[in-house]
Amino acid sequence: MGGRPPLQNAIEPFPRSHFHLHPNDCVGSSTRPLRLPGGSDGGGGPPGLGNRGADSCGRCEIWVRIFFYDYARNVFDRITERDQVSWNSYIDALCRIEMWEQALEAFRAMQMEDTEPLSSFTLVSVALACSNLGVIHGFRLGKQLHGYSLRMGDQKTFTNNALMAMYAKLGRIDDSRAVFESSLDRDIVLWNTMISSFSQSDRFSEALDFFRFMVLEGVEIDSVTIASVLPTCSHLERLDFGKEIHAYVLRNNGMIENSFVGRALVDMYCNCRYVESGRRIFYRISGRP
Repeated sequence: MGGRPPLQNAIEPFPRSHFHLHPNDCVGSSTRPLRLPGGSDGGGGPPGLGNRGADSCGRCEIWVRIFFYDYARNVFDRITERDQVSWNSYIDALCRIEMWEQALEAFRAMQMEDTEPLSSFTLVSVALACSNLGVIHGFRLGKQLHGYSLRMGDQKTFTNNALMAMYAKLGRIDDSRAVFESSLDRDIVLWNTMISSFSQSDRFSEALDFFRFMVLEGVEIDSVTIASVLPTCSHLERLDFGKEIHAYVLRNNGMIENSFVGRALVDMYCNCRYVESGRRIFYRISGRP
């Protein structure tokens, strides 16, 4: 077992009543056709596609998700010797089609098969699933996942970044900050995630403070940093700070061509009531004379 934390100390059983789509309702077989929304089976295609646009798109999206879940499950069930790679691929596929509950169930099943060792790739996918379960339930499972990663000694940058993003999406910015501060290797990805999390949570002063800390630490700023910090200048009406960032952008060839940076600069000037400056930047990035 290699010192692995007990199963019961990882992710708790997922309540079946919480499922939007129970696996047994999704997986087709040779004896029972795949049941689709609206009462159709797998041979009839998505129902209602000739009706109202929004209804049709919604039903089509559900049908596509169930279809790919059914396909991925059938392929995975045929694997006789499931290793870490096959489990990670399966969990990642479930996350890609946004079947978060099933991704967590797959994670538990992976543990029950005692697939060792659990990698950072596994934890990153599961953190993404937790972040999409809602604030209360997602936070509870996310905390368990965080504790599990600590017991496993996983302090890799991309694991911590996934945990930070999970906490931020669940509205737990202070927990996100705690992960950041406990990280030994704070690269630009972690700094950008932290600044973006503060900005998106309307904690603009803290976003600016972290940007200053980042500069003092000597971390090289990129386009993501700029696009994340400029909205804080808009909301705080810190035109002076926004102009300094604009000057930095101009000194770094090519950064002004980034569409996210350009739009953020336009928004910053317009929100600070310098519409003419915003217009000039807009014309520059759009190629208009």
